[in-house]
Amino acid sequence: MNKQTSFPVKTGHYLVGNEGIYKVGEFLGEGGFGKVAKCTKLGCQEFFAIKIVEHVESGKKEFEALEIIKDLDPVKNNLVKLYECFLFENVICLVYEILGESLLDRMCRQDFVPTHLCKLRPIAQQMFQALSALKSISVAHTDIKLDNIMYVDEESSKIKLIDFGLAIKTKEMLTGSNIQVIPFRAPEVILGLPMDESVDMWALGIVFATMCRGDFPFPCGTEYETIRGLVQIFEHFFTLDEGTFNDLLKRMLEVDPMNRITPSQALEHDFITMRHLSGENATRLPRPTLRTTALTAHF
Repeated sequence: MNKQTSFPVKTGHYLVGNEGIYKVGEFLGEGGFGKVAKCTKLGCQEFFAIKIVEHVESGKKEFEALEIIKDLDPVKNNLVKLYECFLFENVICLVYEILGESLLDRMCRQDFVPTHLCKLRPIAQQMFQALSALKSISVAHTDIKLDNIMYVDEESSKIKLIDFGLAIKTKEMLTGSNIQVIPFRAPEVILGLPMDESVDMWALGIVFATMCRGDFPFPCGTEYETIRGLVQIFEHFFTLDEGTFNDLLKRMLEVDPMNRITPSQALEHDFITMRHLSGENATRLPRPTLRTTALTAHF
């Protein structure tokens, strides 16, 4: 029996939660975890996105991660809002606010036309605020990618970070752990070195590089390709323009996580504040030392 016919929840079904009953509408997406459905709550006209997780332990893990960040303001910090979580007929249901399309969806819809920096700037500012909030409670998202950053709606540039199923406290991050999908995997993860929440800044740097190019900045089907591409990105990609965006990107894609820009520093970077255009003194952060030689030796 295939997954389509065996999935326990269908359009038109009702999900009985702790705070109401939800009618399942169209399915918005699916993955290894299960499916996400657009649902309406009986008694009101509001829509919700319900993540229906067949693997109960995976659903519990995501809920536990969201419990860790529940004290963070989801509006101020650009994090998806969870309304409730409940078990219904052997599936975990996580009720989220309904959002628009992901960065990846929009890139696909626009035929992968490079994103103009004036449109990337507000996205960057909001994501740095999200990472700053997570860092303040020592949490790493560990799955930042184009699919997991979503626009609130089609009209605004407001975005939110979603999918905390792999989020973890930094003190629990073990050296050698296989985290992050390969295209967004930080060098320290690939090389089995100590890691912390700065892996998220690396992944976000790859997101921004992809958006401004309209494609991944280098082949990244395997860890080997990722490291080889990492060396090339410093040799070629950053030589095209020495503007504030490239300076920021260099700091986000610093090989040494100890020298990688932090979210609070990124929020004060000239690309975000644009203070250099207003005549104010530009922010001067120590320039990182790029260490590609050691990486080349490994590969």
